[in-house]
Amino acid sequence: MTTVPTPDGGALISRPELSAAALKAALAIVSPNQLPRMLEDEAKAVTETFRTDDTTHVRAFLMHWATVVEIERFPDRARSYHQAEYEAHNATTVDECRKYASIVGDIWRTCFAAVSK
Repeated sequence: MTTVPTPDGGALISRPELSAAALKAALAIVSPNQLPRMLEDEAKAVTETFRTDDTTHVRAFLMHWATVVEIERFPDRARSYHQAEYEAHNATTVDECRKYASIVGDIWRTCFAAVSK
């Protein structure tokens, strides 16, 4: 993975492969404050996979965190995403909340689609 940001708002790092190890390494670069939550989610996913004998939990974990990394690896997009989250949580009207929640959803869906290919 590259770690040098591009001056034109490009990616901080290249897209990591869809594995827990690669996603952890990427998250450590683009958003290290989220690592504890990722590790907690990973433990829950593994526990549920063993409990239910169903790998859906691990797949969901990988897709969720791949999407988070996809958002965070582009600083401008990450800023927009987090600002919209903040505005949605602090909105004073329903319409204002919807406006910002829609932005959050659009960014999430775009990034999810990118890592789902």
